[in-house]
Amino acid sequence: MINSKLWQILSVLTREEWSELCDFVESPHFNKRAEVVRLLHTLEQYRRGEPDKMAVFGQVFPGKAFSDHRLRQSMSFLLQLVYAYLELQGFRAAEPDRLLVRSAAMRRRGLNDRSAEVLSVAANQLNEGISRNADYHDLCYRIALDSYKTRFERITPGAAEMQNLSDGLDHAYISRKLWQACFLWSHQQMSGTSYNHGLLSAVVAYVEQNSLADIPAIGTYFYCYKALTGTDSDNYFEKFIRKLQQENSRFSDEELRDLYLLALNFCIRKVNGGSRTYLAFQFELYRDGISRGYFTTEGTLSRNTYLNAVTTALALQEYDWAIQFTDNCRGQLPAPYRKPLWQFNHARLSFARHDTGRALELLRDIEVRDTMLMTAIKTLQIKIFYETSETDLLESHLQALQTFIRRRKADMGYHQTNYLNMIRLLRRRMEIPDSDREAVRNWTIQVMETPDVAERDWLREA
Repeated sequence: MINSKLWQILSVLTREEWSELCDFVESPHFNKRAEVVRLLHTLEQYRRGEPDKMAVFGQVFPGKAFSDHRLRQSMSFLLQLVYAYLELQGFRAAEPDRLLVRSAAMRRRGLNDRSAEVLSVAANQLNEGISRNADYHDLCYRIALDSYKTRFERITPGAAEMQNLSDGLDHAYISRKLWQACFLWSHQQMSGTSYNHGLLSAVVAYVEQNSLADIPAIGTYFYCYKALTGTDSDNYFEKFIRKLQQENSRFSDEELRDLYLLALNFCIRKVNGGSRTYLAFQFELYRDGISRGYFTTEGTLSRNTYLNAVTTALALQEYDWAIQFTDNCRGQLPAPYRKPLWQFNHARLSFARHDTGRALELLRDIEVRDTMLMTAIKTLQIKIFYETSETDLLESHLQALQTFIRRRKADMGYHQTNYLNMIRLLRRRMEIPDSDREAVRNWTIQVMETPDVAERDWLREA
């Protein structure tokens, strides 16, 4: 039963949600099957364990011979009720949507005055709130459209009202289009996929021609998109960050996390391209976003954020912050990764502080199967052996990493090229005597000019 859709959903419900779900399933308005109520209460007893199919059946159908079909049928009925509960829970949280449904119900019954009153309440609630994201513009348009439908049979709408309706639809569409364009472009850079962006070029031109960047949802994503794709990217990035700082209260935490990630991706590409000036931007984005909780989802921090934030801190020698973050946020990681990622971050910190013995000790004890983390562990070992002049160990680890990368190429994507270039360049450096300053200088230039290289900053100083 633990692999069923029903149990996968039930097992993640909070205690409060279980209580609400029980009330929902017990209501004869939604369910008239007594065995489904018994099934839910039986499964509730297993909230901290794994339900046994035979035992569950015995409690749901006492005195009956076991029937897998009968149990599955009851589970299917209960699953549909769980879906209905979750839908109702989400709908209940969306106040303007509820009011729009209420208004439409009044209008269908000819109660246009009551419909207009409800729409007035919805508009006031929306405008009294601080949110000004794409959802806000979408709801503004839907309220205006419903208001137009409610009044159409009695009053001829004025020109200003019709223009506002048209503008509202434009603002709703433009804000959503620019939001989507940012993420399509970001995905395109990572995956190499090309997209047909439809009306995007016309939308961008329309924003510029009509000075719509003052609208928070439009301006924030407009400047973000121009920074990601435009020729004057530095200027637009500054405008994007300024807009983001000014308007952060206008967006949900989920949207702010996505906006911060877009800004971080921009900084990372700049840094990887050799522009170290964006490291400080990158570090502040991590520090601010982490302190505000933007990077956690349901209390969970992603592995990439945990690693990349420390990578940025180490590059700026922000060791105290890196240690504090590594220790304080360990518990927010997915359980299987808490110990290995914590060990790896501390190994990197030890290496940065020239305690190579402690770093190697931590690396040897890490147990993990993740391809990219294993690559990072092997790379750090290589850096340690290079800096401690352990030539034989260095060469054997370079060969081992090269073999590992080629065997795991399906998991590595573009990272394969980056690490193979690192191995090639490091082997070339090992052939150059330190006394040959001209050759070392030419090698450093090659490191900086090679487009895709892992550990570029470290190689430059090697």
